[in-house]
Amino acid sequence: GNMLFSNGVKELRDELRAIPLAAAVCGYLAISAVRRLFPPVYYFMPVAAIYLTYLADTQGATTAALVYQLSKCQELYFFPILRRLYSAAAQEVLGAEPDPPADPAPAQQDCVVEDLEGASPKCDSAAAVVRAAPAVRRRLPAPIRAILAALDETWLARIRGRSPALQAWTWIAFTTAMYMEDFAALLWYATRSGVAWGVWGLAHLLALVLEYPKTR
Repeated sequence: GNMLFSNGVKELRDELRAIPLAAAVCGYLAISAVRRLFPPVYYFMPVAAIYLTYLADTQGATTAALVYQLSKCQELYFFPILRRLYSAAAQEVLGAEPDPPADPAPAQQDCVVEDLEGASPKCDSAAAVVRAAPAVRRRLPAPIRAILAALDETWLARIRGRSPALQAWTWIAFTTAMYMEDFAALLWYATRSGVAWGVWGLAHLLALVLEYPKTR
């Protein structure tokens, strides 16, 4: 079993090495566009892992990290697209404003997960999957709604309406200093933070530069 798996990985890597760099980059960007525009399919395939393996095998660590960081500049145009497509759905589930802290917080065992029409009952948003209408469920599946709710609970009141400098440095921290899944952070910032695209874009470019040593 282990030998079969090892041989399969070796064959895959050999096939990847035969792909020209330009074709690999264009293919990755195209697939990434589909995955980012449709959150339900984003986690179906480890495209980034395959892309990084290809880059490392064909370009070496330094060039591979540079190409990968440049590829992430595509987020600059996905940010406004995601904001336009998913802000209304996120607001329907989570509300327009941060919720005040509950006292006492409802017990987790009292949180009932339902997927019905109507208002969303508030449980511990870091752990609960908020209720959503069918149209929202199709666009934002339960795991993604739960991630957005958790980020709302911790970060929304600290970012929305604050100074552009604080908003920018928080994104840089998300990208470089915290263990944060890239797409989840991007979707939350685009739909929930209220940060201007120009502020976020400058922060993203700086974050890519600062993240380069970690990627390498």
